[in-house]
Amino acid sequence: MPAACRHITAEAIRTAKELLAPHLPITPLYPAAFLSELLNAEVLLKLENFQPSGTFRDRGLLHALLNLDKRSRKEGVLVAPNTNSAFAAARHGANLEIPVSVVLPITTPLQRVHSIHAFGADVILQGSDINEALQEAEKIAQARGIPFLHPSEDRQVITGYGSIGFEISDQLQSEPVDILLCPVTTGALISAVAVAFKSIYPDTKIIGVEPQHSSRVFAFFKGSHHHKTGYVYDPTLLQDDQLDTLCSIAKETIPTHVDDLVTVTDESLNMAILHLLEQGKMLSEIPAAASVAALLEHRQRFVGKRLVAILTSGNIDINLLSRIIDRGLLKSGRLSRLKILLSDRPGALEQLAHLCAQHRANILQVNHDRIFSRTPIGSAQCHLTVETRGPDHVSQLMIALEEQGFSFTVAP
Repeated sequence: MPAACRHITAEAIRTAKELLAPHLPITPLYPAAFLSELLNAEVLLKLENFQPSGTFRDRGLLHALLNLDKRSRKEGVLVAPNTNSAFAAARHGANLEIPVSVVLPITTPLQRVHSIHAFGADVILQGSDINEALQEAEKIAQARGIPFLHPSEDRQVITGYGSIGFEISDQLQSEPVDILLCPVTTGALISAVAVAFKSIYPDTKIIGVEPQHSSRVFAFFKGSHHHKTGYVYDPTLLQDDQLDTLCSIAKETIPTHVDDLVTVTDESLNMAILHLLEQGKMLSEIPAAASVAALLEHRQRFVGKRLVAILTSGNIDINLLSRIIDRGLLKSGRLSRLKILLSDRPGALEQLAHLCAQHRANILQVNHDRIFSRTPIGSAQCHLTVETRGPDHVSQLMIALEEQGFSFTVAP
């Protein structure tokens, strides 16, 4: 593994931005009216999901590839261990005719493996998780004698990430913001963005946002002026193909350039993704939506402010997105599941369905059971999933069920 990057300069990031300019689009700084109205604030979203690979990592991996010497351009590079870095390296490696090998965990979804391989990258599946894949990648790179582009430690990669900071400052056109919100992950992105942005707008507060289920930064900065959390990192929660270690540059830069850190719950992350999808017509990964989740969970803190929230990636697994949507609908009262005790006689289920129809509750699923639910003889248990307009509509339906003599509970 190459020497860890502990420090970068604003000048180096500015040079990186200029080098990347012919190769990457300027991603939108989008006025998010749906969030501004909700918060009574001015919210601007920096949409890195508009990058060619759908992720901010395009900036870092492309910058590293552009800085390779002739020998490395010919012999190629190795990238690991998350799929967003792999997508970016494979795409830009193909464009620059640089051979790219990618090491990913054996648990990586097959569709992602195929998508990366389609760009011509050599995909190597090693290790049961991203940390094991990273260790294997370092061994393979050393054995082959080719550069290993670490997504959180390589200097050129991190410098490329920082170009977001200068791009935002250019788009603001000398109109500063009060707050800039950025997901933390391993700390590489927020460190580079903070160095760049603070060189232009030193008075803007930069706030890092981290899921409570993986609060690695808080664990490192215990005892500092930053907010603390009692959560311990659990890699089994949610989809998170990020490394579970804090990168070297974050240890040096966060204390000096980041003004505060906040955590967000899994529920807030789910609701952020649902808000972005339904109200903003935007797709986001779970960790990438952390900044928007902070706006929802800590909204009183942002009332009346002008702020930028970075949306870092849109590459979310479709099956996971489906579960998030269902959970969001359940939380917002637009999806409900009722466990109802019915009389086991002809017409009982029809009566229940008719009542739902009268109150405009759309039945999505019915499970009618008189045997395995161990209900009293002469009764049947019905699990009913209904689509509703919100909490008030659910309450109206429950009142109607009570008035008609139905015995029921709201299922979790």
